[in-house]
Amino acid sequence: MLQCAGRSRDERRTVGAVTAVALASRFWGLGCPKIFHEVATLLFHLDESQIENFHDPEKNCGAGWSSVTLGPTGELRPCPMFEERYLTLGNLVEHSLEDVLRDSSDRFRYLTTIETPSPESCGGCVNSSLCMGCIARPVTVNRGDFSECGWGRKTGIMRFVEAP
Repeated sequence: MLQCAGRSRDERRTVGAVTAVALASRFWGLGCPKIFHEVATLLFHLDESQIENFHDPEKNCGAGWSSVTLGPTGELRPCPMFEERYLTLGNLVEHSLEDVLRDSSDRFRYLTTIETPSPESCGGCVNSSLCMGCIARPVTVNRGDFSECGWGRKTGIMRFVEAP
């Protein structure tokens, strides 16, 4: 959970929205799909197919929408497994949380729908045993180059990943 260290009332409200996203995902697990649906629709303007993936742990691990990681340099990442050199959502030292959320809204929406690597998406890849169930591992294993990664090509994650 993020906590606001700033003085702006708007920053506190935005942090509350991020926290609400994490809490909204828990409403589904608590058997409250109506509340979950309303919060997910309000915060992310998700369509029905995106909402379906939002709460399905077999399709999506939750990186970037159920939780986020704030690194020591202020970089906001989808999860601790993502290295800053490959994928960030924005820098909270340089920009307000509201700006980061607005400027990265396409990344946040994408993260709600991306499927985790599976035997079907990975095919006969030699790295498949390392990547199953995690969207960060194939990024690290492939060092941002998805020319040999069936999952990376299928999901289109390369449009958000910086190759070092």
